[in-house]
Amino acid sequence: MKHGKFAFSILVVFSLIAGCKKNKVEPYSFTKTYDTREFTVDSNNVTGTFLIADYIEEADVIQTLGDKGFSVYNLQTVRLNEAKLEVVSANQDLNCFTQLELRIGSSQTGSVAIATAALPDENNETSVVFTSDDVELKDVFHLPELEITVNATTDLPVQPTPLRLKLDLSFDLSARLDD
Repeated sequence: MKHGKFAFSILVVFSLIAGCKKNKVEPYSFTKTYDTREFTVDSNNVTGTFLIADYIEEADVIQTLGDKGFSVYNLQTVRLNEAKLEVVSANQDLNCFTQLELRIGSSQTGSVAIATAALPDENNETSVVFTSDDVELKDVFHLPELEITVNATTDLPVQPTPLRLKLDLSFDLSARLDD
């Protein structure tokens, strides 16, 4: 009889352990697309490399992650999905630029180059898609605000009128709960 009670007790303990396992939460991946930002590059006689855009963007992923049971500290990877710069001004192009560099960061983390775009001489391009440098950005997305900057290298001055541009950005994010 003692062996029967012992075996029953072990069976009950294993049943309780098996029933108390965590519900496994599947990893969550999504693409965060930010609103288009427009900015103006003023007419100038400058050649070389200079800043053409600098703005603050709300990271705005806390709610999306929270709705699925995650936080920014569960982010496993954040990478640039797409960055596209396009001329908004009529009858203008990107001919004055030879190289564009997209950077992201914050005052706390500094900034890092995440994508570039090379443009040929004498181009008539009105838009360019940046080539990603495949930089891991999860530490930047822990912060509530992102600083986005675009630097341009020119061999021609921006003339005779200001150049109106727009920038579209999206990022791929993946989160997972640690076991």
